[in-house]
Amino acid sequence: MNPGRKMAIVAVVIAVVVATLGFYLYQFRSPKGEVTKLTWQRTGGFIGLNEELVIESDGSASYSSNRFGDAELVLTEVELKGLLSLLENASFFTLDRSYAAKPGAADYFSYSLTVQTTSDAKTVEWVDGWASEKTIPAGLGDVQLYIQAIIERIHQDMGVSGEASKRAIKIAKDFIVQAPTFKYNGISDTLNVTDVKMLESFPVQYIVTITFDSSHAGYGDREGQVLAQVITPHTAVVTVVNDNVISAILDDQWDELNQEPIR
Repeated sequence: MNPGRKMAIVAVVIAVVVATLGFYLYQFRSPKGEVTKLTWQRTGGFIGLNEELVIESDGSASYSSNRFGDAELVLTEVELKGLLSLLENASFFTLDRSYAAKPGAADYFSYSLTVQTTSDAKTVEWVDGWASEKTIPAGLGDVQLYIQAIIERIHQDMGVSGEASKRAIKIAKDFIVQAPTFKYNGISDTLNVTDVKMLESFPVQYIVTITFDSSHAGYGDREGQVLAQVITPHTAVVTVVNDNVISAILDDQWDELNQEPIR
């Protein structure tokens, strides 16, 4: 091979290496400098959760929870790069600082994520999408799911993941009991969990089926309405993900989470 061709190949290889290195360095930086620490908090919900995950720039992390205890861990390089890449994709430093709950929303989780860099820090606070007054940016939702998947791994290492199905059932039942349809005139003695399925998804989804009777027809808060006084059976299908109700459908007709008919 002639020297000119060798030099050309070497130049291409160097260019590829530099581009690849630049890509990974880019994943570890924000518009405000290199990321030095991430602090995640989740509070509230039906279970009164209060948990925190602090991730250092080297991947070492500490987790604390009033429900599940404390733990130390080290994120894999893939996990850390993936998280920082999602933050970059979400344009974290351009997001609004708060996505508050809409009036009347209750029993939702509240989230907080603080990203510290070499030159600045920013905190974004939000609530569950169904309870939010403003639409939660898709990128922020992706970050939320990614962090909660890391926390699920922590729970597995702590030996508490076996309780996830029981928690999902309790969360689903608590939701139905406190939601407007049952709260208005549900008959407590008729409340019954008839089925629980765990979907092989990421993150894991629990589909909890609950039946109950109401003393009047209709759905939602019917205060002040003229209603037929007739025993009305209902079937609720509640989807729980990461200790959070993301869907609740009554009789394939009514969205109990958003309080509106199924279109």
